[in-house]
Amino acid sequence: MSLLTGEPRSQGTQLLDPVVRFALLELSDAVNHNNALISAYEKSYAVRTLQQLVSAGYRFEVENLCAFALSIGFTLEEGKRLREYSEKILDGRSFRLRETVGPTQSAVARWASEAVEADQNE
Repeated sequence: MSLLTGEPRSQGTQLLDPVVRFALLELSDAVNHNNALISAYEKSYAVRTLQQLVSAGYRFEVENLCAFALSIGFTLEEGKRLREYSEKILDGRSFRLRETVGPTQSAVARWASEAVEADQNE
């Protein structure tokens, strides 16, 4: 829905793919927001979430990803970290993670399924 006109948005005006949105919702549920995505666990989960999306072919504008993250409860510090992680991943850079937690390849299929289900329920 447009905040300016109150009219429903057309499918073509979505700023962030629904699959990416569901991935961020899961990330939000999985991390402790007090740690600002700095601790080994939170950083690993965030990086692996973004890596899985990109490896599955999902691309996003970093600004839109960060704006959505802030809208669902991520802090400003977390937004800065998501920006940093996203830009590096989209540039093809790798990370040295101390933890090995986070979504696997099967998570992308789950997010896609959740996005389709949500679309059908609208």
